[in-house]
Amino acid sequence: MIEHSEIATMELIFKEALRLQSFKTLNLGRRHRLDSTYEIYPLSQLSSLLQLLNEKAQKTSVALEDKYKVRYLLDDQFTLWFAPEGPANPKIPAHYQMTGASATAARCITSGNITFLEDWQTIVSINHKSGDFTPDFDSLKWALAVLVANNDRLRLLNIKIAPLLI
Repeated sequence: MIEHSEIATMELIFKEALRLQSFKTLNLGRRHRLDSTYEIYPLSQLSSLLQLLNEKAQKTSVALEDKYKVRYLLDDQFTLWFAPEGPANPKIPAHYQMTGASATAARCITSGNITFLEDWQTIVSINHKSGDFTPDFDSLKWALAVLVANNDRLRLLNIKIAPLLI
């Protein structure tokens, strides 16, 4: 979790005020999920998700482009949440579902995907690819700032950010 004073500092550094992304109501017609049970993971439990995905990747043949990805959402409290990547289904939440709010009330700072090396320990890319929110490219800086601010926590989880990313 990022403190309010750190948010103000980041806004000064970025020379831009924080803007929240709202759910794109154009997609509302596609949202029809009744019996969904899925888990989302905070940054402190990211290694649990990665271990689960590593075990799954070894057992199944997933397309290489999606094999080492997770989806993420940075909520309006500056908490990063993670879930498996893939088409939304009863086990994989859509980005808006990661907020815990209804589609019409869902908001976030940014959302997208994070890609790891095959070892599931090195973050090599991050994007803002979310059909639910379609965040601006500029919103990525907030996700990167939270990752960098939590670098010590990531190290404790044996996760590192590739040098070219920061």
